[in-house]
Amino acid sequence: MSGGTISKEGLAALIELRDRTDDVAAHVRLTAVIAVYQGVSISELSRILGVSRASIYSWVRQHRRAHRADILLRRSGSGRSTLCGDDEERVIAQALESYPIDWGYSSYAWTAPILCRHLFRMTGVSVTPRTIRRALLTLGYAWKRPRYLLAPDPDAEKKTLNSAENGGISSKVADFISG
Repeated sequence: MSGGTISKEGLAALIELRDRTDDVAAHVRLTAVIAVYQGVSISELSRILGVSRASIYSWVRQHRRAHRADILLRRSGSGRSTLCGDDEERVIAQALESYPIDWGYSSYAWTAPILCRHLFRMTGVSVTPRTIRRALLTLGYAWKRPRYLLAPDPDAEKKTLNSAENGGISSKVADFISG
């Protein structure tokens, strides 16, 4: 996809738009497309601009399909749309004030998959556990996986090197090494 044809007017429009924009990301996109039309290789552009080759191919393809320079500008509202709006976050926060068993789930601790099911049951919105974790961060919760606490070992004293019960193994080792 190197080079390609573009009219002088089309190239001038791209350059003029690039020089006018304040958006750094749009400036990079426009610079990449201009350079491709001027014959710079996509691999070299990728290395120079620090973007993937796939991104550059995508930008050139978008411009060739639309035949408009402004297609490469960032549009308002672009980016990841949230599936957890205020209503869904409220449902999550309300659920976290109680135990899952109180809502009919067979668990005493909330997990991301259980919160997904609960959110779907309450709002009809289906999300992934990853989306739940992002929503928890937004709500100020720290998501940590549960850790198991083991009961103290009743034989821990017998297992230490200096215990009186095992005859002070460490002192015997020290005597052996020095003697």
